[in-house]
Amino acid sequence: MRYVRLKKTVPLKIIGVTDFVVEPRFFDLEFTLYTTSTDNSMAGVIQQNQAYQKILYLVEECINGGILYEFTHKKLLEKFFADYENPFITLPSVNEITLLEALHSKFNVIAGEHSFVDSIELIDRDGSGQSWIFALDDETVDQYMLPQQKDFAGEFAYFDTPWWTRYDSTVFDNYADDDAGLKDWLENIKTEEFDRATILVLDEIDEAIKNAFTKQEPTEVIDLEEFKAELNRRKKWKPTLV
Repeated sequence: MRYVRLKKTVPLKIIGVTDFVVEPRFFDLEFTLYTTSTDNSMAGVIQQNQAYQKILYLVEECINGGILYEFTHKKLLEKFFADYENPFITLPSVNEITLLEALHSKFNVIAGEHSFVDSIELIDRDGSGQSWIFALDDETVDQYMLPQQKDFAGEFAYFDTPWWTRYDSTVFDNYADDDAGLKDWLENIKTEEFDRATILVLDEIDEAIKNAFTKQEPTEVIDLEEFKAELNRRKKWKPTLV
């Protein structure tokens, strides 16, 4: 099958929280993206651009500068970091491979039906020269070694599925202490407005890409600097920990 693979490298800062340690880490995150052929060549070009821009948005606005932690440190996060503007990133384990695997899954969820991220790489910028690569082909995307939600966030999970399987801009999960807490979350916080907020920018990117193709050649990778400037002018939406 013929396709063009797009490669992108973006800087990434992650603040990892482990036992007795809060450690900032600096990486370059590289991913490769391709879109399979569709019946309409223009549709394929549009879909690849949409996938590319949505992944960039997720990395630059929702992951970069994020505080990465396991649920064993949930109380610590609620006590010391709840008022910070940094994004929160929850994982089963705080390490590079688990982060890559979760991001690989999330990227492919938001990339759409015909676009696929086959590999992503974390390159350590702290001087070690070490890097980590996670890769799957599109026939094995169900072979992630990540837990189901009941094993990850437990009986009172806020969401039915973990964040790396959801089509939205979130990279966190959380859980209530009991039935009453979960009921309060579902009735008063996870409203239709909440759900719209988590996909609003993704939908806007899709629409902006479609509109952009009325103004320039279809072989180009669309540059959405004006759209990004508008995003930066908005007040950023940040999920609550509690």
